[in-house]
Amino acid sequence: MEFNIDYLNSLIENQVEEHLNLDYKASGSLAKEDRKTIEISKDVSSFANSDGGLIIYGMREDAINRHLPSELDPIDREKISKEWLEQIINSKIRPRIDGLIVHPIPIGEKAIYIVEIPRSDQAHQADDKKYYKRFNFNCEPMYDYEIKDIMNRAKQPNVYLEFMLGTFIQHSAIDRQVYHLYCRAINRGSVLANYFNAKIELPTDILFQHSGRNNTQTINWSNQEKGNHPLAILPSLSIRKTLDVKIKSNYMLLDKEITWTAYADNAKPNIGKTKITELSTNHWI
Repeated sequence: MEFNIDYLNSLIENQVEEHLNLDYKASGSLAKEDRKTIEISKDVSSFANSDGGLIIYGMREDAINRHLPSELDPIDREKISKEWLEQIINSKIRPRIDGLIVHPIPIGEKAIYIVEIPRSDQAHQADDKKYYKRFNFNCEPMYDYEIKDIMNRAKQPNVYLEFMLGTFIQHSAIDRQVYHLYCRAINRGSVLANYFNAKIELPTDILFQHSGRNNTQTINWSNQEKGNHPLAILPSLSIRKTLDVKIKSNYMLLDKEITWTAYADNAKPNIGKTKITELSTNHWI
């Protein structure tokens, strides 16, 4: 994903709500006071201890509809630099979070800082000597068993689903009205995923054709499908599938979500939601 001013504006235009993997912080969240730096360590460590994601420093939330972005709130780079933010994160979270990246988005003499935080295979402690997780838009202290669960992540696969749209070769007028829907199962864990199964629920509003009167259509996908050789998912790699549905060309007008659950070996299932408006039409490499 490319982080730039267009990406930030699209969050506002599409009213993308905060969720497990996304958090908005006004510019005042970054300050050189102890209580503020402790909050930074709590927020960032909670993402690493959960499923990873993005914290956007310099995005103001709507005063009435909380958790929705309202406007950019750039940070004075002379007072709060990218280097200072990186130093605070690295010095106040133990152990350090490998793979964390701070992306500065310049806006004149100021900037927005997007902190990209990976999901970690070890528990990270904030500056107040506590461990935190993401829960309902907030960071909350973790129980002992939750900390132990994180420590076991290195022994289990971690399969996550991503979706993308693709166009048909246009042989007919219908081909210009619909998209393919592709799904990719990525193993973000550090061990092989031998057995994989996914349950994908699509809102029927976005489908060009569907059977039944339900509001959702369910698709099941497994690497153990009959007649196919089981295809294990190596760490950091993925398998892909073209789902047997057609998506309406006006999908961007529909405020709907794909919900999914991914199972792999004996790991806890991953549960996620993907907004239709966030679907990419780019090609996976």
